[in-house]
Amino acid sequence: MLSKWKTLKRWQKWAIVLVCLAVLGKVFELTGLAPKTETEPVKTVQTASSSSKAKPKASKPSSSAKASSSKSEERTSKESSSESSSEDKLKDITEGQMGSFIDYFKQDLTDKGLDISTYSFYNRSTILYMTVPNEYKTYSKADLQNFADGMLAKEHEAFNVWAAINNVNYERYPMFHIKTDDGNALASQKLNGTMEVKVK
Repeated sequence: MLSKWKTLKRWQKWAIVLVCLAVLGKVFELTGLAPKTETEPVKTVQTASSSSKAKPKASKPSSSAKASSSKSEERTSKESSSESSSEDKLKDITEGQMGSFIDYFKQDLTDKGLDISTYSFYNRSTILYMTVPNEYKTYSKADLQNFADGMLAKEHEAFNVWAAINNVNYERYPMFHIKTDDGNALASQKLNGTMEVKVK
């Protein structure tokens, strides 16, 4: 297969890559992983053509009347589409909903076989805090990074399901921080979404 790839011309390789990207994009669209794109309808303007034959004006409205009626139709369609898009937009999680999510998250971790008896969870605003025993500070940075990344992934999985159940925007996860029992930061989620270990 690789030998065939090397013999292809540059434009053929690009064509294959573009087709693969199109297929991948369609798969993401069907599974809901890709953001939904909305295209605005194409606006068409009707023009009146002049002809040599005279036609009775009583049967047809004037071109200015057509233009004004089409403008009013466009306005009403824009208003209705903006109303429906604002109704379709899901709200972000609120501080009041965090308790419900924390309960769901703890149950989800337990259902997945994780012993959470030494962990505790709480929130401040829409930031989720997890406390772990102080001995976690003695673990290697690589182990802590794996633990933090794994917990973040589990939090995202649980939030996706919880958000769907509670009609909340699933794309806006609560920020996630891990602390030790003595209050020191162990790992924090950065703005780009990755976990950063704070212990050196």
